[in-house]
Amino acid sequence: MKKTILLLSATIVLTAGISSAAVIADFAAEFPTSTLGIGQPFSGTETPATGWRYMWNPTGAMGTASSYQSLVTNTVATFPGFGGTSPMFTNVGNVAFNATGQGNYRFGRIGLTSFHPGIFVTGTDYRGIIAYTIQAGEAGTINITNSSFAKLVNTSSNGVGLDIYVNNTLISSLSKNGFNSLSSSDFNGSLGNLSVGDTVYVSIGNNGEANNDASVINFQLESIPEPSAALFGSLGMLALLRRRRG
Repeated sequence: MKKTILLLSATIVLTAGISSAAVIADFAAEFPTSTLGIGQPFSGTETPATGWRYMWNPTGAMGTASSYQSLVTNTVATFPGFGGTSPMFTNVGNVAFNATGQGNYRFGRIGLTSFHPGIFVTGTDYRGIIAYTIQAGEAGTINITNSSFAKLVNTSSNGVGLDIYVNNTLISSLSKNGFNSLSSSDFNGSLGNLSVGDTVYVSIGNNGEANNDASVINFQLESIPEPSAALFGSLGMLALLRRRRG
């Protein structure tokens, strides 16, 4: 009887102490909507949801997060074709498609229906970047799940490059360089154990040539919390109780 009670107690403690995986970030579900309505450009008052930022690398460097720059809501609905439907983020905020005013992020945009990197200049890849920072209560083993990535057009293109960073570290095992398929592919995988304040950067570049690089992307981040200190303490107490009753 005592052994049965002991085993039952251990089962209760383990069940209470081990947390299951939980989705902490969802790109599509949490992307801002326009206050002007579906398919309309941003009004300029919208902001990213908590934890999210939409960025680019104006210096051309990757792996130096301090040099990235946030994009802003674009208030012009003139991005035609290849999924270029509003709303979307650009580096200027009130530009038409192919506007020279975007500088090295010309063509660049981040939206639900179209993601396009900037141009390629003398060996420099100007990328679009989706960033999420781990919030309080979300730390643990972080996985990319339910991801999908596809080109919207692949003619006259050498593909794009997808790279994922945690802070300034490239997670090379998840890279997709030269990706040029109209069929969706996933980039699911583990990013390791992350703490509050760590940031995941999903970046797309033009692979050395800025022709027909429009793509579409989606993903979730899932967290598996570490077992709590209370769990380990309870297991220790059970072990001690078992020794005393044995």
